[in-house]
Amino acid sequence: MNKSFKMSIAALALVAVLAACGGSKPENQEMEEGEEVGVTNMLDKAEDMIKAAEQSQKDANKKLEERIKRGDTLAIPYSELGKFLPDEIDGYKAEGEAKGETTSMPGMSVSVVRKRLTKGQDYVNIELSDYNGGANAVSQGALTMFSMAAEISMENNDMKQTGFKQGEDIKGSLIYQKNRQVAELSAVIGGRFLVKMEANNQKDTEKLKEYFQKISLNELAAR
Repeated sequence: MNKSFKMSIAALALVAVLAACGGSKPENQEMEEGEEVGVTNMLDKAEDMIKAAEQSQKDANKKLEERIKRGDTLAIPYSELGKFLPDEIDGYKAEGEAKGETTSMPGMSVSVVRKRLTKGQDYVNIELSDYNGGANAVSQGALTMFSMAAEISMENNDMKQTGFKQGEDIKGSLIYQKNRQVAELSAVIGGRFLVKMEANNQKDTEKLKEYFQKISLNELAAR
């Protein structure tokens, strides 16, 4: 892992720490004793996040090298990628076929598909991206940022965020927007695929995590 990428990971960890600490104190306002301990714990957590991110990147690079050896160097075409998404979840039905695009340029190939499922006024939005053909700093940084979210837990009056891991290949984050009653999920699969989901009219994030299982996760992780 090169020096610039390590610096990017450290910067992302610092941002996460600052967010979890609730931002900076007003000028001339001292920290209370308990808050100082909390900040120290968060800085320790940031170090753990950096180590976890570096390991995730090593694992992702190993998988990438294996794919290169077998000639798998491009993102799956968006028309094929959509087949990994469900047409129905718990009474929600898809509004037509998945829509998306595949973008290719020198040194980069990325596919993205989106599907919207509805049940009355309620919805579940799903977005699946394949970064297989994006072995560069931009795609590495994006996937690492979402992988790092698996190490973060925080809560305030407006939202609650919890990280989660599923086996060795899936790392993600769940966010509940309390005032809007909206659940959000983001997850990196196999260091290659990125899933984003959103559902309205939710009491928490439990249902959305169940809906996440309806995606062909094992098939994606195996690629």
